[in-house]
Amino acid sequence: MSDSFTSGHVFQAILGAAVYPENRTRLLGKVAEGLQNDRMLDPVFLREGVQKALDVGAITREEVEKYFNGVITGHP
Repeated sequence: MSDSFTSGHVFQAILGAAVYPENRTRLLGKVAEGLQNDRMLDPVFLREGVQKALDVGAITREEVEKYFNGVITGHP
């Protein structure tokens, strides 16, 4: 079994951070930073996981732009 994340892992990490309203901003920031700095994480999986979280309403488009630097559109 590989130690790398899949899009499902990315989605679960974002969802886990998003469910705590009192710490949402801090947790989303930490999760985003960790995921984006993980060199083992395929950028496709990061993009797909973020898109899944956006699709189910776990995060907003503004949060994607703020924390994930436009990972869905591919713009930094």
